[in-house]
Amino acid sequence: MRDQTGSNNPNWRGGTSTNYYRYKLLQKERYPERIAARNAVYKAIKSGRLIRQPCEICGAPAEADHYMGYDREHWITVRWRCRQHHPGRFRNQYFILQTAPATVMAEAE
Repeated sequence: MRDQTGSNNPNWRGGTSTNYYRYKLLQKERYPERIAARNAVYKAIKSGRLIRQPCEICGAPAEADHYMGYDREHWITVRWRCRQHHPGRFRNQYFILQTAPATVMAEAE
């Protein structure tokens, strides 16, 4: 049997590097404002200036903090969400719920 792993596979497209630190460096170069925002929230939580809150939607322990923006003035302004309700998973659904008037939201329930 032929070795079909990695670059020996005819469908190989370069793959994902196993070098995690190279990936982190690449992300730091591409999105320095995101890295700075994450670091600011991490430091604020560790110092006690920011307290991790439960999910704003269901009240479960929040695992993710959703940033209101990556500008410097919004770094510490976060919305606490559990993994289920983090906007990255269901972006369109939550955008509709957040922008809909209260009467439309009541009818939807």
